[in-house]
Formats: sequence, C-alpha cells, structure tokens
Amino acid sequence: MTRTVFLIALFVTAGCLPATEPVIADLEESKVTIQATESKAAEAVFAKATEGCAIHRRIPLYLSTGRSCESMSCSTYTSYYGGGNTSCIPTDCHYEHLFACVAE
Repeated sequence: MTRTVFLIALFVTAGCLPATEPVIADLEESKVTIQATESKAAEAVFAKATEGCAIHRRIPLYLSTGRSCESMSCSTYTSYYGGGNTSCIPTDCHYEHLFACVAE
C-alpha cells in the first residue's frame, strides 16, 4: 500500500515538473519550434528540430531563439535607515528555438 501511494505521488509530482529535454512545441511543413526549459546544448535542440522537419522530409535551418517567462518572483527589502527597494526576477522560464524546415 505504501509503495502504491509513493508511486502515485511520484507520478503526480513528476507531471508538475518542467520538462528537461527539448520538445517540439509547434510543427508545420515550413517551420518547427523547439521548447526547452533551460538553455540546452545546441546539439540536443538541433536534433529535436531535425526530428520534426524530417516528418515532412525537410531539414532544419536555425532562425532565432526567444525566452518566455510565465511569472515573476518579487521581494521587498527594507533598510534600517528607512526606505527600501523591491527586486523582481522572472520564474518559470523557457526558451523557444525557431527553425525553418527547408527542402533538402
């Protein structure tokens, strides 16, 4: 019973964690977008783009990379002498790599 509960908890938790491997986020005959949760090695991203373009018998041509963040984490610090400042950093970020799929 304990093992079953642990496996269910692990499955639910793993479903909430961001993917660490690059994934195909959008695929059309002329383009593919690869999404990665961190700046992955170019080889892994290119391999996934090659896989996507190969469906249409095409090869990937790198176009651009963008970064998108879902939310911000902010903290306010107050000084002993008065005043304070608020510092914010982006969280839940991922990179989107855009490739054109061109004929061989």
